[in-house]
Amino acid sequence: MSIPVRPTVLFALAACAVAQQKSPVTEWIAGHAIPLSTVEARHGFDDLQPLKKVVGDARIVALGEATHGSREFFQLKHRMLEFLATEMGFTIFSIEANMPEAYRLNDYVVRGEGDPAKLLKGMYFWTWDTEEVLDMIRWMREFNQSGKGHVEFTGFDMQNISVAGPTVLDFAMMYDPAVLRTFQSAFAIAQKARPMLQAQNFGFALGTFPISVAAGKKLRFSGFIKTENVDGAAGLWWRVDGPDRKTLAFNNMQQFRISGTTDWKEYSFELPVAPEAVNINFGMLLSGGGTAWFDDLKVELDGEPYHDSSLFDFTFESPIPKGFSSGVGGSYSILLDHDVAHGGQQSLRIRKSNSPGVAADAVDPKTAAAAWKDVIAQLESGRESYRQKGAAAKDIDWAIQSARVVLQCMQMRAKRGYARSQHGRQYQVDSRPLARREDGGLGA
Repeated sequence: MSIPVRPTVLFALAACAVAQQKSPVTEWIAGHAIPLSTVEARHGFDDLQPLKKVVGDARIVALGEATHGSREFFQLKHRMLEFLATEMGFTIFSIEANMPEAYRLNDYVVRGEGDPAKLLKGMYFWTWDTEEVLDMIRWMREFNQSGKGHVEFTGFDMQNISVAGPTVLDFAMMYDPAVLRTFQSAFAIAQKARPMLQAQNFGFALGTFPISVAAGKKLRFSGFIKTENVDGAAGLWWRVDGPDRKTLAFNNMQQFRISGTTDWKEYSFELPVAPEAVNINFGMLLSGGGTAWFDDLKVELDGEPYHDSSLFDFTFESPIPKGFSSGVGGSYSILLDHDVAHGGQQSLRIRKSNSPGVAADAVDPKTAAAAWKDVIAQLESGRESYRQKGAAAKDIDWAIQSARVVLQCMQMRAKRGYARSQHGRQYQVDSRPLARREDGGLGA
């Protein structure tokens, strides 16, 4: 048999607060919301009974938490799992976690093997390593022991090769020593695979603007910019997204083409913010090489200045760049500069680094992916030989599936360095927000 990614069962429920004013939206919510007596498990299912009609004969119930790590969301996942497994016969809980590591934890859920706390920590992500998730896992074990039903814990992600790679090597060592050295070489290449950021040519600081403040108004965004040896362009930018991620308005100051070495100068642009906007991002950018400084930003809506010091510091005088995260990886640095400023003591600086941002022995993930395609082909072609040597079909399938996890991880890393902008140009950037450092920068 084969071992594909197993059918996934996730759990969904949204808690809604109904505003006092009446509107079609609030009236719809009031008419359709299902009130719950608690988010905690082990409190019975009387208030959840209406969900049976909502779920119907669906085989998959999906949930994505609105915020990672929030206690109530994960408690509610546990309660929903308890209800669906006990009352409706659901048998699989699957989560966005690395597949082999999740299946190790499933050994505890199904057979009681291992320490659940250590196995949970072994899935890497802090979002799952919580008391609430651990309590749910222990309940799953208790449920399987009770004889009331059967439930399993699985993962469907492939972001780490720490378990998948050695699983393949262990299989080769036992059943095909002749290819072990080749497989070990492929694993060594995969361990060195990094997104090729040395060609990265675009760095930006990213802020998210409150929709309720700007929707339906005319925006004016301005700020002072200073440059040194910029061979691309520096600028301010603003993007308004509508439903289905459609771009409703965008400006990145391409009309100014700020480059070379320039002293402080104020720049601005205007654009409408549509009433149907669902997301607004804005910030500062630098393409190409050189350095750009930004200071004393201003946002005006319908001619009225916008100020909210709890969200943003547009003068960059705070210890951190309040309200802004980084949209770049190793090729650009985004820091508060204590030596260059327009009006106060600091400015925000974006600089292209001479360093490529990857280790000297880094390998292109595409090269690693090609090596693991060969590993998979070797395992597939050796099925009959492995069976003759005593390998169980499930062990062969799991070795192949583990090799696929490594391949998919390499393919993800190959894509990670590239993000296509919504206005038609492609830049090589890592768009994950990065942690703020103590030096006031936005770095890894």
